[in-house]
Amino acid sequence: QQFERGNYQERVSVQTGDEIGQLGRAFNQMADTIEANVEQLKKNDVLRRELVANISHDLRSPLASIQGYLETVLMKENDLDPEKRRQFLNTIYLNVTTLNRLVSELFELSKLDAKQVEPELEAFSMAELVQDTILEFQVQAEKNGVNLQMMPPEDLPLVSADIGMISRVLSNLIENAVRYTPEGGEVKVSVIQGEEGVHVSVVDTGQGISAEDLPYIFDRFFRAEKSRSKGGTGLGLAIAQKIVEAHGRKISVSSKLNTGTTFGFDTPLVL
Repeated sequence: QQFERGNYQERVSVQTGDEIGQLGRAFNQMADTIEANVEQLKKNDVLRRELVANISHDLRSPLASIQGYLETVLMKENDLDPEKRRQFLNTIYLNVTTLNRLVSELFELSKLDAKQVEPELEAFSMAELVQDTILEFQVQAEKNGVNLQMMPPEDLPLVSADIGMISRVLSNLIENAVRYTPEGGEVKVSVIQGEEGVHVSVVDTGQGISAEDLPYIFDRFFRAEKSRSKGGTGLGLAIAQKIVEAHGRKISVSSKLNTGTTFGFDTPLVL
């Protein structure tokens, strides 16, 4: 009766080894399973509510900015000089770009969660892919005053992975490192052969992540207190983790406040 009323911690006392005792043990095992499932459902509901709240917040800010600037442009159409108009329109464009990126990353993450995307394996050189990705962020790094470089790779075997998905992981990790590294800092990317394939590490001399925040760094929308002013959707690391896990590997992170952060992952070799 207690169990029926929702007290899922209730168990029956089993003191015999006969059929009644077996039935009691079976009931307790069933109760354990039900209790675990109920707790997981509660946890999922909390995560869902937090996700909706975070999405709402991240959508509301750029939308409010877009609305405000559009209203200003429309109401003062004849009073704005060309330079001011261009400035307002550029701000609107940047906010639209932010919204588009957020929606795209949410869509990408939902497909990874639902396992709707499977890696299409092909052989390629990880060192070449890393070099190409670094070139993509070189201009941004120079603009931020950050020294972005690739450590000279050794002679490495080809890897077997989805080149588009791994490129996404590299982009997310390098972009994060460049964003959170202060002027005069460094971001170094190395590619070596490890025990489980080719190992890539992205090391920065940024602000670092506190020990309290580190366990949550791959949670979607999570942004450490010090990093909130730096922008970003808070989805990049969650996407990177899902992609690496889809390849049967894990992504690692180590960090020290005011010293820097290191992210690393392995990619399987061609068999």
